[in-house]
Amino acid sequence: MGGSHIFVSCALIDMYNKCGSIEDPQCVFDEILEKTTMGSNTINIGYALHGYSEEALDLNYKMQDSAVKIDHFTFSMIVRLCTRLASLEHAKQAHAGLIHHGLNLDIVSNTAFVDLYSKWGRIDDARNVFDKMPHPPWS
Repeated sequence: MGGSHIFVSCALIDMYNKCGSIEDPQCVFDEILEKTTMGSNTINIGYALHGYSEEALDLNYKMQDSAVKIDHFTFSMIVRLCTRLASLEHAKQAHAGLIHHGLNLDIVSNTAFVDLYSKWGRIDDARNVFDKMPHPPWS
């Protein structure tokens, strides 16, 4: 395919992820000519799914350093990885990245941060994130 069909490539990565492989999805990902958010998130899911949390987190940092756009799904995945790795420092970096990328009003990502901070007993941090989230008019 020459790496030009992102949807087919992501479907292959997803299939290999579900089959329990790490090497095969990485090979497909490496062949993608233009790295996209969807492609990066798809390979990242495989790493996280198979217990390669540190590798998944490293890939997320590479995404942030490159021209690949980061979305709310990426940040919610980063939060889950930080929880799994018990890394408050990485979580704080991810939270700063969320704000830097203008996604600080995203309910999905912020809910993940409220959950993470609460689980770690950082109630003030959790409350701070919660208070800054947009709330429905009936709340």
